[in-house]
Amino acid sequence: MLLSSFSETALAALELQASTYETSGATFIEFLSLLTGSKKILRLVVTADKLREVETSMVLAGLQVSVSPQELVTTQGNINGDRFQEWAEPMGRLPRALYISKDRQISELAAKLDMQGDDASFAQLLGYPSCCHDAYDPNRYQNWWFTISYATKNKAGLSSMMNRISRLYSHASFLYDYFPCSLDCTASKLLADSNRSILLGHGCNELVSRWDLLQSGQFLVFPDCVMKHTENGWQSIFGLASKQDYRTAIELEFSLK
Repeated sequence: MLLSSFSETALAALELQASTYETSGATFIEFLSLLTGSKKILRLVVTADKLREVETSMVLAGLQVSVSPQELVTTQGNINGDRFQEWAEPMGRLPRALYISKDRQISELAAKLDMQGDDASFAQLLGYPSCCHDAYDPNRYQNWWFTISYATKNKAGLSSMMNRISRLYSHASFLYDYFPCSLDCTASKLLADSNRSILLGHGCNELVSRWDLLQSGQFLVFPDCVMKHTENGWQSIFGLASKQDYRTAIELEFSLK
């Protein structure tokens, strides 16, 4: 990746991302959006051993940080790596949530909304489309990769920017770290397009080109497996394809547009 072309702001966002030990493109996008003013707040879950280190890095960068008074315990997970967490009394061993903003009042408000369980207001503050929150809230424990693929109306000719499934096999993502209500969600597509433009405006052209390619192509989505079409045919990129009944697959095609 050609870092020499990155703007100072993009390099600062990359440094902030590195200090959190997060490697996803969504985290880089969130920091860049925060620094450029298009995003008000971001939430990070940080393990107990890294908490003070990450908090110090944010403060030294001039950002405001609020820390959840309670810890997070993982109550369940699934084969896709999704974790579902609940608040627990602090014991000093479990992860906590950090709420990072340029504005102290916003970071404190975010912590308050999250602790109170006001998911709708918190999602709005995070910049997530309301349609996506409304769809996710009653279905959060389901296999969302399969669910959003099934819910998508236009299965052919999808924009590569909307390939949120790419989280399963790469770090490429023009969206924040949330689940869109479908892969042709208008509000999410506008957000992805805006974030892609921000990246291009800050010299991240090579990164954008790589992400475009990673997110394009043909995919088969099963309840617990994703396959991508390559030069060698269909290959599993997540899960075990050998046990799948192809009649249950949802075929998706993401194009560069």
